[in-house]
Amino acid sequence: MIYYIYEVPGEKVGATKHWKRRLKQNRAKYGNHIEMIEIETMQGSDTEDMWQIVGDREWELADLYGYQRGPHYKDTAFKGRIGGRVSCHIVNRNKRTVAWDIVLEIRSKYKPRKYTRSMLCKEYNLTDNVVKSIIENRSYKQP
Repeated sequence: MIYYIYEVPGEKVGATKHWKRRLKQNRAKYGNHIEMIEIETMQGSDTEDMWQIVGDREWELADLYGYQRGPHYKDTAFKGRIGGRVSCHIVNRNKRTVAWDIVLEIRSKYKPRKYTRSMLCKEYNLTDNVVKSIIENRSYKQP
């Protein structure tokens, strides 16, 4: 997997795996006259560890070039894996179903006032309603 770290002059430093798609998105956002300048490329696996490395480098370069830091690449890559708030633990994308092993993990970790719903929401990148439904056994009943 090749990761591109780029600059949109006067706007930001960013990172992407999809150069052409990101160019099109940036032109839609900043205007057709915008050109992205490739600062460097990185090669590695499509894993959270690599996303962390790419995001850290993106932030280093944003600081160096004097831009504000955007969201960390690891966070955007994780959300982009499926798209939206529900994470890569989804079994069925159309029905937004969470994998059974994740449901069991959430139920076992939940301890009111110690390991809260909001902590679980952040950890699993799920909405509060989904986590609440899982904990209260309103959904995701044992198969």
